[in-house]
Amino acid sequence: ISNGTFITYYNGLMGDFKKIGLKDDYVKQIVRGLIETYRSPISWNALTKKTELGSHNTIDRYTEGFGKLFFANKVFHINQNAEPEFSKDKKVYFQDPFFFNLFCANNSNPENFYNTIKLSLLNNDHVSSLAETITYNHLCRLAYQFRPNDLFQPTEHIFYHRTAKDKETDFVLLYNGKMNPLEVKYQEQITSSDYGSLQDFKCGALITKNTLEKNGRYVAIPLSIFLLLI
Repeated sequence: ISNGTFITYYNGLMGDFKKIGLKDDYVKQIVRGLIETYRSPISWNALTKKTELGSHNTIDRYTEGFGKLFFANKVFHINQNAEPEFSKDKKVYFQDPFFFNLFCANNSNPENFYNTIKLSLLNNDHVSSLAETITYNHLCRLAYQFRPNDLFQPTEHIFYHRTAKDKETDFVLLYNGKMNPLEVKYQEQITSSDYGSLQDFKCGALITKNTLEKNGRYVAIPLSIFLLLI
């Protein structure tokens, strides 16, 4: 893939941001901050400190804009009573792994997008981020199938959970008032400790690289099969 192709897509996205009143420089700073803390909850105040923006309200406006353009979405915390907690730290996921790769490469080596992205696939942390991004994207599709609506908002259906002891569950799909927890562990080996974040729910799915097993009320399923099923 030529560098020009990546640049065309990148410029197209930046043009879309501009159409809804988002400044290029602010978009770049916010996206860079999101990539630095990707997969982890962060407060808007903490994200503001990673940029030259003066207000967390601006961060909120820009992330709202990202959602409107189907570029990236916020994921809110949900408590054990299935109540969303909008004031707590948020996670932000790109809607497409291509967007994640594109902006990661632009941050590190925009002179050669293709080779930079190829090299990043040798980095386990980067690959884990891609696995989580793909899982999130397909959960959005699944939630939409449950509630097809022109006004569908992923933020009303997909959350994350963190206990008082800082055990975090990557995703909680809320359906008919019931919480369905999923933890992504895209790695070669799975041990009993990898199920730890699901124990508060006493059930759940572990999304893995290769492992397929049932362990009581828990199931481990390879990401490839999981995506086929939904």
